[in-house]
Amino acid sequence: MKINYDKAMKLAGNGKAKLIDTRGPVEFNKGTLTGAINLVLRNISKIVTLCQKTDTVIFFGADAAIAANYAFGMGFAKVFYMEGLPILGEEKANS
Repeated sequence: MKINYDKAMKLAGNGKAKLIDTRGPVEFNKGTLTGAINLVLRNISKIVTLCQKTDTVIFFGADAAIAANYAFGMGFAKVFYMEGLPILGEEKANS
């Protein structure tokens, strides 16, 4: 399910959601949303080691919708993806 940026940031800021950046490591290291985890699509199966199936998970970046669909298929019930993000790089990966 698609989610807008403001709602996603509110959920993540309240600790109610985990942010997953699906861009490659180079782009991720240039800047991402605060608290985001880097997980590219080819490694989506590793989500089970990063999140509980009861977690709210929000994907963003390249292949975010596809990653969300895979996660849903793996049993994650509260899965969202964002489109149309602001310019990344203003927030650093390890802030």
